[in-house]
Amino acid sequence: MQDKEVWLISNPGKRPPLGTLAHYLWGDVDYDSDGNADVNPDWTELTLIRRPDYDERVDIDPISENPLVLKISSSTPGLAHRTAQYLIQTCGGHLMADNRESS
Repeated sequence: MQDKEVWLISNPGKRPPLGTLAHYLWGDVDYDSDGNADVNPDWTELTLIRRPDYDERVDIDPISENPLVLKISSSTPGLAHRTAQYLIQTCGGHLMADNRESS
């Protein structure tokens, strides 16, 4: 199993539509998504997986609600960081590496 790369974003503003994030990461490709981004413009949970091979996946989950802190993780090298950079550019907040021990 590959190690996961993990980044944290604290206090992000309004998140972008999930389609714009997927397009930024992979261009015009087929992808699968899960979470609350399709029904909530202030989404806090999102999983994106590139199809048809399902070999690239990024997960975004809240680890704190107040203040909001989102955890971005992926076992695909660089994907979590690219996702975090895009989110910082589009919704602001503070980016930091997650240096906590993973269980």
